[in-house]
Amino acid sequence: MQKRSVTLALKEYVGPDCPCSIENRIREMHGVLDVAINPVADAVQLIYDADIVNLDHLKHMLAQLGCRCEGEEERPARAHMEHEQHKAKEHDHHAMMERDFRRRFWIVLALSVPLLLLSPTIQVWFGYSLTFPGVRYVLFVLASVIAIYGTWPFYKNAAKALRTGILDMSVLVSLAVTAGYLFSVGSTFLFTAVDFYWEISTLVAVLLLGHWLEMRAVRGTAGALKELTKLIPPMANRVVGDRVEEVPTSEIQKGDLLL
Repeated sequence: MQKRSVTLALKEYVGPDCPCSIENRIREMHGVLDVAINPVADAVQLIYDADIVNLDHLKHMLAQLGCRCEGEEERPARAHMEHEQHKAKEHDHHAMMERDFRRRFWIVLALSVPLLLLSPTIQVWFGYSLTFPGVRYVLFVLASVIAIYGTWPFYKNAAKALRTGILDMSVLVSLAVTAGYLFSVGSTFLFTAVDFYWEISTLVAVLLLGHWLEMRAVRGTAGALKELTKLIPPMANRVVGDRVEEVPTSEIQKGDLLL
């Protein structure tokens, strides 16, 4: 058996609620010995048998699971870490996603305010009347923009998860928003019932706010981890039997005895 270790950079963000499910699927792959996904560093570390599977085939199988990766065989730790830090400056996925969720949140929030004010349920609760001919169509338009634009990242993640046979939070969110929206559209055009437009808008706004804050926290944590990696020495002394050998830090495995 030719045991090899490689760290690949993830091209797409993997949320904290997803790694365990994806890791279990990866471990089932022929030739994979172990795997660890780091959603903070946007990286996946693989230990595999090079006599059974090669790196290109692993990347192809990972892509089928929704984990599109790029990277090469592990180099000495210092060079590898400097390379990853350089790439992170050019492609900060966390910062990009933070900006995206922040923008979507503020747009959804701005649309939710008039939607809430015009909602019949809210008017009954607070004892005021604000209505005019065609108000239900205004609610429909506002809710449609929120349900499509605001929830689009969840729809994309849900589609990717379903293609790989994984049921995650994005699938749940997509089902909830879609069901509420379609029922509300039916109550607007087809039958008489109370709509859920305001419930949908507040749900999407809260979810976007939560993911915005999550991305900001992840980005801060990733920055702290990058600083810590600078303290890791490029070489380590590993005890093998009655001798000590100097090996790259990147080759250290769980259970190794270090001097």
